[in-house]
Amino acid sequence: MTSSAPNNPRILVRSSIAPHESVGPEAAHARKSMGTFAGNVGNLLFMDAVYRTVNTNDATVVADALTTEGRRMTQAHIDRINDEFDLFVVPLANAFRESFIGVLNRFSDVIEKLTIPVVVTGIGAQTRFDWEDDFASPELKEASSRFVRAVLDRSASIGVRGELSAEFLGKLGFGDDVVEVIGCPSMYADGRTPIIEKKVAGLTSESPIALTITPRVEGAVDLMDRTADAYPKMIYVPQENRELALLLWGERVGGMPEGFPRDTDHRLFREDRIRFPLDAPGWKALLREQEFVFGGRIHGTIAAITAGTPAVLLAHDHRTRELAEYHGIPWVQTQTLAPDLEAGRLHDEADFSTLNARRDETFERWVSFLDRNGVPHVHTPGRENPAYAEQIALRSPMPPVGPITSAGPEQLVSRLRWLRQGMDGDQLRPVRAYHAQFQPAGSGIHSVNHHISTLTSQQKGQAKELARLQKLAAGQSAQIERLTSLVESRSGGWFRRTAVALRRRAGAVKRRLARG
Repeated sequence: MTSSAPNNPRILVRSSIAPHESVGPEAAHARKSMGTFAGNVGNLLFMDAVYRTVNTNDATVVADALTTEGRRMTQAHIDRINDEFDLFVVPLANAFRESFIGVLNRFSDVIEKLTIPVVVTGIGAQTRFDWEDDFASPELKEASSRFVRAVLDRSASIGVRGELSAEFLGKLGFGDDVVEVIGCPSMYADGRTPIIEKKVAGLTSESPIALTITPRVEGAVDLMDRTADAYPKMIYVPQENRELALLLWGERVGGMPEGFPRDTDHRLFREDRIRFPLDAPGWKALLREQEFVFGGRIHGTIAAITAGTPAVLLAHDHRTRELAEYHGIPWVQTQTLAPDLEAGRLHDEADFSTLNARRDETFERWVSFLDRNGVPHVHTPGRENPAYAEQIALRSPMPPVGPITSAGPEQLVSRLRWLRQGMDGDQLRPVRAYHAQFQPAGSGIHSVNHHISTLTSQQKGQAKELARLQKLAAGQSAQIERLTSLVESRSGGWFRRTAVALRRRAGAVKRRLARG
């Protein structure tokens, strides 16, 4: 089954920000507490690639700013999607995982109500190397099955990142007829992956290299220290939004292992050897300057390869390994980083022949998947979009962020100006902030102000009611006092005991009202 791509399509893409948009580092970090890249800048690569791929010369493409999976979706907003778009394209990564169950279910809630085609690209399962029969919790199995059923009701197939993810869906009952292995769209951002050749015969102590290591892997700290000592021009390229906070504001990174760059005292921070990318062009420009890149971040590895720089992945789970195997990226299995692991040896032993040999095959499979699902794309003759490609090329890449202690005067002045917007909190700053192209009504700062106004009005009403009750209680207390005096003057028996009980009860009521 192959669907025909519509002319003049209106396409909604799951993307935090469109490739032609840019915001400053402070606003990028503050956006919804997860940044404009949903917590990890690696997400930008595949979102950017899919947006650019479907943005044909006759298309209208809009980024959903990740609102479609949010908690504030309404039927009215779903109706807008059905009315205003012809297609919803959803690039994802390791979405079949326990911590993503809530998002999968929210996605399913929306997709089940959509009447337009929905196409999912690059989705995958996150598991350990010790793959077992009991491969997922009942909750994850149910959430994953529901999501895939909803998607396949609106498309011919679902695109997964590797063979293991296909096996995961196979265990849930989805066969090869509807599950296609397509790798990660970030590998096809500019079409076919460039031919990768080593830039130098071997690394020296003067070689500029980059490390993209994952903190939670055992031995990561030792590897970072050894590499920093052996290669004085080494830089560390983090990807998590919490690490950007350290560079921008000197904010300590919670939950980071000891010995990793988690505060301003770390040697790499003090030596200005950390760079955080803010967009795909700036990321690739940074890695293009390196002679070699290695580490456990799969999208850090892909950023290097698509920039033409040799890179090796230190694969610590199936999630990263299956992508490396599919595309032919050189990889080393490293659940624990050995003490003798060394950048120079990794560089010398890296073989890029498989990667280079598969570039045509994997790209053609990607294009075939798009065609089968009726997704318009710029690789179709006559639908290229050189004007948009030029717009992207002319936009200056966002420079990667380094430690605040090494920032120049212009950067510091810019940051201070951003801070001077006010004291309402980073997420509520309207000036120079990122404003989503497409989001549910009432999800911006105006709705926040309205909510504050509503709460203030309710508080005033409650204060008036409390004052009324206190006045009423005071009147009742006075009446009880008068009755008590009358009773005491006539009897010291039953009436007296009753009066005492009434007095105590009145006192308790007054105390409760006083506490509000």
